[in-house]
Amino acid sequence: MSIDDGIPTLASARFADGQRLTATGLDAVGDRADQLRWLHARTLHNWGVALGLEVTGARGDRSVRVGPGYAVDRQGRELLLADPVELPVPPVSGQADGSPATYFLCAAYADPAPGAATRTPTATGAGAGAAGWPEQATLRWLDADPALGDRRGLDLVLAAVPVRGCALTDPTSGSPRRDDVPGGQPYVTAGSTPPGATPWTAWQVGTTTVGVQTTVTTTAAGFRSVPTYSAQLVGERLLTATTVGAAPTQVIVDGYSQVAEAAAGSFLFRVGLQSLRALGPPTTAPVTADDFLAVIRRFSYPGLGLYSTHTEGGATRPLSRLCTGASLTVWQQDAAGNFSPTGYHTLSLDDVNAGLTSFAARNGVDPAQVVAQNGLDVSGSSQLCLVLNQQLVVARGPAPVNAVDLVSLPDFPQRLSVELGWHVTWVGVES
Repeated sequence: MSIDDGIPTLASARFADGQRLTATGLDAVGDRADQLRWLHARTLHNWGVALGLEVTGARGDRSVRVGPGYAVDRQGRELLLADPVELPVPPVSGQADGSPATYFLCAAYADPAPGAATRTPTATGAGAGAAGWPEQATLRWLDADPALGDRRGLDLVLAAVPVRGCALTDPTSGSPRRDDVPGGQPYVTAGSTPPGATPWTAWQVGTTTVGVQTTVTTTAAGFRSVPTYSAQLVGERLLTATTVGAAPTQVIVDGYSQVAEAAAGSFLFRVGLQSLRALGPPTTAPVTADDFLAVIRRFSYPGLGLYSTHTEGGATRPLSRLCTGASLTVWQQDAAGNFSPTGYHTLSLDDVNAGLTSFAARNGVDPAQVVAQNGLDVSGSSQLCLVLNQQLVVARGPAPVNAVDLVSLPDFPQRLSVELGWHVTWVGVES
């Protein structure tokens, strides 16, 4: 709605006993009622054809028939047609290239021209009644669509017709017509199944279990037709599962979800669990001599000696503990098989990290997992040490788990609801 059409300036009419009533005063009362009615219509309602005004015409016809009806224009004014009207098509031969010319049959409000008032009978049919004019819309042909110009909403298109040789080349088309249908306000409501008490059951396709499902009841929303549902699964995803044979202890329970069997009072919410991932139980593995060789490799090539020593805290010790900042002596083997020290070297954080990388690669895990699982400080703010035969925790990566095995467990659906808090939040939109 725009105020471009203007807000009328109005005054209430007041009369006094003995006052002489004139046409001007009475017209002011009628004009005020008209202006308020039109303002109401254009601000609170739509514009277009509200009833009837159907246009019919067949191929070859030289006229069209407009049925009675009622419409409202952009300014809120009523367009009435009480009786059918026969209207000749435009007397044109067509376009210059021989193709049909398109014309638009439009209805517009009939503004009363000065002096256009006529005398109408009174209710009893006797004598002369009040002056007025016919409440009838003006019908006319336009060769351009008024919906694309300034007359949009003032000239209401009833039909478009192709004309050639003063006759229709095709039946009339009501496609450009705009109906004054009240804008449908969608009914939107939302809800949730109870957290901790949502009943889950196995979702089966044929005889194969593919996931879990629950029935979501929406009767409290009072939908009168089937709405469009949107739903979301809420809850945790990491479940401790120790009763699935040799399955790992923790399982990531997740999958795609869908709405099925939608009705006005309920729908099925399904979660496909074909792609479950299990986290293996942590194990430990020792730091080996190979990990130590990865640390000192850059100090000795091609021969390496594990008879090396390192100095830490002022004491010289066997090569069984490597820490950043330690002074390291590496023994080099010569061609005759004799070992001699190559000198003193200071270990850096990168050197010890090379040992961690060697340990992680041998155990098939990421070095960052080793650091996180063992609480190692690799920031350089404190000493990072590797100790020969030290047992470091190894967290195994995700492995696939058969969803059917889990869903078939008697307590699995209940654990989804209680332990993981699985429930469904939903929104329904009814047009």
